[in-house]
Amino acid sequence: MTRWTHFNSFIGDFHFPFQTRRRCLEIMPRVNCILAIIGLTSGLFMLSAFLGPQLLASISEGYTLTEVSLDSFNKIANKDEFFSHIEDMQRLKRSIMVELANLEQKRNALKSSVETMEDRKSDATASLADMEANIRQIKVDIMEMFIQQREGPPQTMPVALPNKLTVFAQAPLDPPNVGYTCTLPTCFDYSRCSVISQFPIYIYPVKDPTPKVKLWYDTLIASPHVTQDGGQACVHVVLQQQTDLLTFSRLPFWAGDGRNHIILNIDNLPEVRGQYRAIKAQISFKFVQPDFDIVLPHIEEDIINWSNLPLLVPSKRQFLLSFRGQAPANLADHQFISALEAMHSPQTAVTINTKCLDGKNIACPLWCHCEDENVLINSVFTIIITSSNNSISQYPAKMLYSALKSGTIPIILGSDRDLPLRGYITWEDAVIALPRPRITELVYILRNIPESDIIEFRKQGRRIFTEFLSSTTRMAETMLSSLRLRLGIAPLPIPSPTSTLIYNEDNPMKTFVAKAELLDETLGPLEASFPSPSYQRNFTSWLKSSRVPHADRFLFPHSPWDRLLPTDAKFHGRVMINTTFCISVINILLATDM
Repeated sequence: MTRWTHFNSFIGDFHFPFQTRRRCLEIMPRVNCILAIIGLTSGLFMLSAFLGPQLLASISEGYTLTEVSLDSFNKIANKDEFFSHIEDMQRLKRSIMVELANLEQKRNALKSSVETMEDRKSDATASLADMEANIRQIKVDIMEMFIQQREGPPQTMPVALPNKLTVFAQAPLDPPNVGYTCTLPTCFDYSRCSVISQFPIYIYPVKDPTPKVKLWYDTLIASPHVTQDGGQACVHVVLQQQTDLLTFSRLPFWAGDGRNHIILNIDNLPEVRGQYRAIKAQISFKFVQPDFDIVLPHIEEDIINWSNLPLLVPSKRQFLLSFRGQAPANLADHQFISALEAMHSPQTAVTINTKCLDGKNIACPLWCHCEDENVLINSVFTIIITSSNNSISQYPAKMLYSALKSGTIPIILGSDRDLPLRGYITWEDAVIALPRPRITELVYILRNIPESDIIEFRKQGRRIFTEFLSSTTRMAETMLSSLRLRLGIAPLPIPSPTSTLIYNEDNPMKTFVAKAELLDETLGPLEASFPSPSYQRNFTSWLKSSRVPHADRFLFPHSPWDRLLPTDAKFHGRVMINTTFCISVINILLATDM
């Protein structure tokens, strides 16, 4: 017969309910622990029903039962009832498991609902902050409107088109008298050149042109200002191929006196003889009309090898000052020549040669200059002597071109009227102009120029050489721009470039919207909204300072040289702002926050 032993140890491990619950919680989760306790309790009750009062008494009184025979189980009255109780307890366990699963599902649903409500709360908080920021902005706008109303209406008035200018003369005019000096107000017809006309020009066709004239014609005809209607043109350009005034008087738009015409002398032909109101554009003049005629620069080659140009550094070179030239035979100012020759000194790095053309049978009615590229490249400064009357020689223009190309700073002794396109090109940044009586003090002046200024002069000279003197195209555009600037007409707007779209439906643009709570910290305090700045120099760009580099062949919306408006300029000052009024408005706005 098989016996059960040590049943007392089994019962001792499950003293119900306190020790059992403590041990259970230590070794398993809460749910499983509850199920174990329920199962143990059911088992104990069933054992108490079938094992008899002796077993229960021994358990309750603490007696130790070491052996229990199977005969005790044989005394069970109804075994089916025992198994029925077991099945009931299993069904109860399954029912409790299902109920616990339902409770866990409901708990998860409630947890998800709580998270959704938290998200809605965050969105509502952000929306509320945005609305509060908008309210603050509206209050600031209202206060600005009060102040503007207090000051008075703005003085911005709509800009209407200008009235048409009075026609200079419908019928042909007689040419000016002999000795008459033309100026733009007296010899130019402004009625053809309104500030909104965009400077239309008409180019006369040429017959059998020379290669240089053909190059200039092709360059001018490609200008965006060119029009085919000569009757509506502001300026008419004729390339000189003859010297007879009768030939020019037969031009269809000559109008008897050549008003609004430019006679472009490219091949350095003799000047047109006669009296007329046309503008002469050439390199040399027997008689130049200041601020009316156009002095052209000299160009030797249309294609420049930029890699062969001398470097702008170092600042010091072999010679401080150089001059290679020839004085005119009839020059009476021998004192000036003596002072010039006396500056020659190898000890002071000054090299002077006033007889470079001796034996070459070259007549010099004015000062001639000999080009010595090796001397120019190794000189910091070079002297260019200009005429002292109203005549302009071609030699200073050639020497100026060579000096700028070599990175040498030109020293103009005499009148700066000989400088090409003066008034348009800012020569003050690239050359040093001194009167002839300063010849004895020249070396002293040059030695006191710091090296930083020397480098700056060279940089500006290289810029002028690159932008205005490096090709025929550049010089033609500069000539037209200089006349347009004299007339006070703005350039054409810069053409709008076409850009490639980066963003599309497949690659949309990503944007970032700053949160309301970050606006004050990142963008500063709120202020009233205002429109974007509009460009207002469409027809007044020529009023800007002459110190600005005149590379303005096109009109740009903005430039680094735009003048800034002071921050206090928007306060018109027509009416003093009442402090009490402002305080009352602020109090009203603050009261709405309460």
